[in-house]
Amino acid sequence: MKNTRIELLKNAEKLNIFGGKRFLGLTPNGKEVWISFTVARKTGQIKINTTHQLDVLLLNNAKLARRRITIKRGNHSNRPANELLGLNIKNEGSEVNATTLEYLQKLITAFERGYGKPFVAGKPTSLMFGYVSQAIYEGSCNPDNGDTSWSYIKKAWGFPIGEYFTVDQLL
Repeated sequence: MKNTRIELLKNAEKLNIFGGKRFLGLTPNGKEVWISFTVARKTGQIKINTTHQLDVLLLNNAKLARRRITIKRGNHSNRPANELLGLNIKNEGSEVNATTLEYLQKLITAFERGYGKPFVAGKPTSLMFGYVSQAIYEGSCNPDNGDTSWSYIKKAWGFPIGEYFTVDQLL
C-alpha cells in the first residue's frame, strides 16, 4: 500500500516548476479574470500574472467567483462561465470579494518591489511562498497524476526562512 505523503514528497522532489491559477470572476464585458503563479526550483523566483488588472472586478456589472476554482499549471478549464462563477451555491469560505482582491494585490506589489521581509537575499521566504500558494494555487493531493501540494514543495525545495510578517503589513 502506498503512503500518500511519501508519494507527494517524491513528486515535489521531481518537479522543477510548480504553480497554477485561480479563477476570480468575470469583467463587466464577460471576460474571465484569472491570477496565476509559478515558482522555479533552481532560482526560487516566483512570478505572479493576471489576465486583467484586479480592480476591473470592482466595477459595476463585474461578477466575482463564489467558490474557489484552481487549475494546475499547464492545464485549462473547459467549464462554462456560470459554473466557474458558482452562481447557485452557498459561500464555501473561498468567495472572491474586495478583501480577496486587495490581499492578492498586496502579494503582487511585494513581488514587484522584490525586497523586505518577504525575501532573503532576493529569494522569497518560505512564509511568502506559503501565502502565495495558499491564495492562488495550493496544489493537489493526487500523487498518481504526478501532483503534489505547496507544503511538500516547501519541504523539498528549501525556501529560505525569514522574519515573520503578515500580508496586511505589505504595502
